[in-house]
Parts: sequence; structure tokens; C-alpha cells
Amino acid sequence: MSKDLNRLFRRLGENINAEFYPYAGIKHSIRQRKKAIYIRVSDLFTDAPEDVLLALGRILLAKLNRNPVSKRDRTVYNQYITSEPLQKKASHILPPRKRKVKIIKGHYKDLHKSFRRVNAEYFQGVMDKPVLTWSVRRAKRTLGRYDPERDVVVISRILDSPKISEEFLDFIMYHELLHKKHGIKLRGKRRQIHTPQFKEDEKKFRHYQKMKTFMEKLARR
Repeated sequence: MSKDLNRLFRRLGENINAEFYPYAGIKHSIRQRKKAIYIRVSDLFTDAPEDVLLALGRILLAKLNRNPVSKRDRTVYNQYITSEPLQKKASHILPPRKRKVKIIKGHYKDLHKSFRRVNAEYFQGVMDKPVLTWSVRRAKRTLGRYDPERDVVVISRILDSPKISEEFLDFIMYHELLHKKHGIKLRGKRRQIHTPQFKEDEKKFRHYQKMKTFMEKLARR
């Protein structure tokens, strides 16, 4: 199969060496050493159509060379990775590959209590609890992130402070849980995580504008 991928990608350049690789997520890589280019494609794509693989190859090359990505290639690729067959395949193959999450506990704040408060007030208590952990670094611009592949919510350790209100922690928790609820949507030619519905739901948080203002101040400190 790798030989076939090599032959296919050689259409994009004679110096390309390509192989399928068992990544723990839907990801791919490209690097250049001297004049040779090495590409690794997720083995979830072993049965992908040629046009999808070629679109992916052109996307990776564009990123390597810091060129604009073709809108058509982006559309072809996004439609494939959001398709039900690939998502179903990923749900069966990827879980056993995912590395364990290192859980970092807080000193002043409890993420589990925050989740229970948010779940009860905004999700009628039906949201399945993801893995919850504090970040390694005290990031003040990225206050939280949701990893859908491992179902993990990571909250910046800068919020693990007696100076941070429980309400603001809950606001960040709510934002990340909305990512879990809404997932990634394909809108036109692009993948979108902050959809209009996402933004509408986010504004349902109590004292939404107050929380947004505090977040902006925190980022400027």
C-alpha cells in the first residue's frame, strides 16, 4: 500500500517519499531533508479515494512551502474527514492508540466541582464528563481547550488561584464543554468550531459580558 501511495504522490513531485503511519489521531506530517520530502499519512486513509489523497498531498506541500492552500483541495479534504464512514472508522481504530492523559490536580480550584455546576445548570445534567485536567503551563491567552480525540478538557493553571472566581472558572469550563457538544462543523469550504449556534449558546452563560470583559483583562496582564 505504501508503494501505491509513493507512486500516487510522485505525481506531485519526484522527490516525495510517502507512507501510511498509525497516528493516534487524524493527522499527517511532512518534512524536508535536503532535497527529499517525506510525507506520513494517517493509515485511516488507506482506502481513501485518489482525489482525496492528492488533495491532501497538495495541502501538505503548500504548508511546507508556506503557500496558500487551494480552496478546492481544502473542501475535498474536509468533506472526506467529516464523512460518516471515516468518523466511524476512526472511532474503532483510534481509541486503543491514544496515550494516557496525565492528570494534574489543582491547589485552589476543583475542576470536577466546576463540571458538576456547569453540567447541572446548562446541560440539564446529561453531559458525559470528559477527562478533566489542569494544564502544565500557566497560559493566559489559551485558558482552556477541548481534545475531541481523547475527550479531554484542559484548563490553564493560571485559573487555579484564589484570585479567580468560581464563576469565571465555570465560564471557561462551559466554553470547552460547548466544543464537546457542538463538535466540528463543515461550513462551506472550511471546518468551523465557533459556529453561530456555538456563539448563541455561549451567550446563555450568566453574566456573559462580564466574563468576556474579565477574560480580556486577564490576557492583557
